[in-house]
Amino acid sequence: MKNITILLIFAILFSVSVHAINDQDDPGSIAGVIEYKLSPNHKLRIGDISIYPKKTLRGFYESRDFRPAWENADINYFMKSLYEIEADGLQKEDYYYTEIIDLIKAEDTDNLGVISSKADLEILLSYSLSKLFIHLRNGKIDPKSLKTEWDIDKKHDYSTTMLLFKALASDNLYEFIEQQKPQLSYYKSLKRAYSKFEQYRENGGWIKVPGGATLKPGMYDKRITSLRDRLVYTGHLLESDNFETVQYDEQLVEAVKKFQRHHNLNADGIVGPNTLKELNVSVDKRIDQIKVNLERARWVLNNAQYKFVIVNIAGFKAYYAVDGEILWSSRIQVGKPYRKTPVFKSEIKHLVFNPSWSVPPGIFRKDILPIIKRNPGYLKRRGFNVYNSAGRKVSPTSINWAEYSRNVPYSIRQRPGSRNALGRVKFIFPNDHFVYLHDTPNRSLFNKDIKTFSSGCIRVEKPFELAELLLNDKEKWNQQNIQNVIKKRKTRTVFLDDPVPIMILYWTASADNDGNVYFMNDIYGRDKAILKLL
Repeated sequence: MKNITILLIFAILFSVSVHAINDQDDPGSIAGVIEYKLSPNHKLRIGDISIYPKKTLRGFYESRDFRPAWENADINYFMKSLYEIEADGLQKEDYYYTEIIDLIKAEDTDNLGVISSKADLEILLSYSLSKLFIHLRNGKIDPKSLKTEWDIDKKHDYSTTMLLFKALASDNLYEFIEQQKPQLSYYKSLKRAYSKFEQYRENGGWIKVPGGATLKPGMYDKRITSLRDRLVYTGHLLESDNFETVQYDEQLVEAVKKFQRHHNLNADGIVGPNTLKELNVSVDKRIDQIKVNLERARWVLNNAQYKFVIVNIAGFKAYYAVDGEILWSSRIQVGKPYRKTPVFKSEIKHLVFNPSWSVPPGIFRKDILPIIKRNPGYLKRRGFNVYNSAGRKVSPTSINWAEYSRNVPYSIRQRPGSRNALGRVKFIFPNDHFVYLHDTPNRSLFNKDIKTFSSGCIRVEKPFELAELLLNDKEKWNQQNIQNVIKKRKTRTVFLDDPVPIMILYWTASADNDGNVYFMNDIYGRDKAILKLL
């Protein structure tokens, strides 16, 4: 009903003024004005809007002898799209919504003024549409301008001029615009979440749960009433007859666990400081989080492949998807705040079972050298070999490590085995950051709420399942055969028949097809800069 009402309003508005663009005035006379306004040496301003650059528009109109392109139906559909664009976390005024409405309503008794005004409307509509296409297909913000370890080059598989042609030749411009948005379920689900949380805000938002002692199952506490109300508001708890009790009962514990899972917390059912903090984040901040991540999705999802591995740094999760279906997911550990895991994309080319670890000089100097100075036996116990600058193996006990602080003339390599920092398998994809996915012996760290423990690489909780899926040969590379290779403790490199795309991304909000919304901590503090530019 809402959409029908919007269309009727626009139809009434445009039937008064817009039909003259193509029907009442001589299209040739309007064409002459459009050609003049788009001429290379003419600085075109429409009201307070500077139309620049004009190359795309001039190319579009030149190919049609500068004749008007917009029909009444196109304008109706387009204004409906702009009216609804805030559901994508964008602002309709960025596309000159009010200025277009003003031009539509403008009346001028001077015929030359009418033609000029209609030429302005024609140009502004096309300029607005081309800008919208760029934002929907690439994002409003250039991520590289944010200086956030972003290393993904966009491949433009389209021409804005060609999109204008196709759009204005389509039967339904509204549907054509919808198709320019990311089509993966992640984006569509996140849009639904955005609408849901906007409704929460319209209804006044949720109450805060008072601070106090950690709430554990079975406890009695007057704050239980607030906790119940808070979880009912967002659908984590269904209302029931026992809402008068102030006991932290089993039903409420399960609701808290569900909330914790949706907020990237360890689902232990205990309301400690971290859970309380997430419960009391405002609805406004949650809406901002979703808006920021809709923008991040536009940066990459229009170029997503048929199958790919996605790593969400902020969510401490990795996924393998084929044809839109998630076949594998795993918890991960990522870079410490001062050794951030970068954002980039590549292709997984090969796997290495029982890898050795050649320690990067920076990690050796900053992390391992201080340990060696305190504990000379560390290298032997951890399975490290030491090599001099000529590449010859030397005994670690023959070196006076106290002499060195910066320019250490030795390198170290950890032998394959259960103590190896890379675990039993690593996944190699070419990149300039020396980052890869790998197993880890530090498995207890996966149970921490904040999993920022690595030096930039990505530690994977379930690497062998991923290995089997990527190798895609049930006879040769099932779990039993993989374990047989590992037991031999010999390094073995296996190349994939078909390299698999991998995207290392940073998302702080997501949603699934069932309506569940997930929020993650902004561990590297990147959301604020994006929000400011939206």
